[in-house]
Amino acid sequence: MLSAQLAVAAGVETELRIAVRVRNEARLPMGTLLGAEGVSGRIFQGAGITTDWLNCEPEFMQSGGSSPCESPTGPAEVLIDFVPDKGLKHLGFGHTTLGVAHLPVEKRFATNAFICCPCVKNLATTVASDAERESLTSALLGSVMAHELGHLLGVRDHSLFGVMHAPWSREELAMAQQGRLSFIPREQRAIQAEIRMRQREAVRLGAHRLDEVEARATER
Repeated sequence: MLSAQLAVAAGVETELRIAVRVRNEARLPMGTLLGAEGVSGRIFQGAGITTDWLNCEPEFMQSGGSSPCESPTGPAEVLIDFVPDKGLKHLGFGHTTLGVAHLPVEKRFATNAFICCPCVKNLATTVASDAERESLTSALLGSVMAHELGHLLGVRDHSLFGVMHAPWSREELAMAQQGRLSFIPREQRAIQAEIRMRQREAVRLGAHRLDEVEARATER
């Protein structure tokens, strides 16, 4: 980690990556959740970005008993909540909304997105057979995750096609099921630029904390 930070500080190109914390409040089956993360990860991989998934669930707790999501999010981290029926209205969900990204004006970096799991499940039910429903649910969840993460990571507008199109037509749903949804080139560039800024800020904050630790050690 330190060598990567030094490389960024020196202006050396490093791997573009973002950590995504996931809270499964909707209690999705673990297979569906991991499948959705895989779909979203592949969409970002197509944009040259690595996603590191941190599942904030008891089964993913570290050996010491602590959750990997207990510490505050840093600049190079974002958070996705899988939301059940309860609580959807106050988060800004409409009748056809699948996901919401909160873009606070006062903060430099947006961090929070919410996915309506019942909405995605209902959509999968309307367009897929019983045999296809589970795989389509994972594909749609992963695609919605990528869409909302795209908003958090610098893409503010919707596009005419691709994963950032809205609302999705049957064409996008078919492409999601086939694993063919992606970011268009200008969206890829915007996300890459945003992640570079976040990485630089993470390095700056890390160096500041290190200076504080060293200063306290000197005082002793």
